[in-house]
Amino acid sequence: MQFRYLPCTLSHDEATRTWCAEGQDSAGRLFGVGAGLTAAAARVALRAYILEALVGAAADGEDQTGDLVAARPIGDHLTFSPQDMLPITLRAARVRGRLRQADMAERLGMSQQAYQKLEKPGANPTLATLVRLEQAVGEELVRLGNVAG
Repeated sequence: MQFRYLPCTLSHDEATRTWCAEGQDSAGRLFGVGAGLTAAAARVALRAYILEALVGAAADGEDQTGDLVAARPIGDHLTFSPQDMLPITLRAARVRGRLRQADMAERLGMSQQAYQKLEKPGANPTLATLVRLEQAVGEELVRLGNVAG
């Protein structure tokens, strides 16, 4: 399973006494911004924004997780685990396949509510469920790669 990374820079604005975290995509373009009273709060805000943007794109059938960097950057960065990425990748694949959550649930032999949980952040399906999900959408959802975060 592959971790993804977002290089970011932190800066402090003395006038407003706020920290700003700016994330850069795999092409070095601005991907998102988070602000907070502390550097940690700015990083948390940036992370939340990035996940929200990726989920929003997935709702349109777009998998933009490739905009994140595959190799761990040397400088400051945010780390996104396979657990962060799977619900996004799954939703994008389902939408591209023009399937409703109820359709997926039926293919998997589970309730729609149980399936819905698989598209929520922090979902932790078993390996057997992952295999069934990939078969249901006809796509690879979990890419094998580096396993260290």
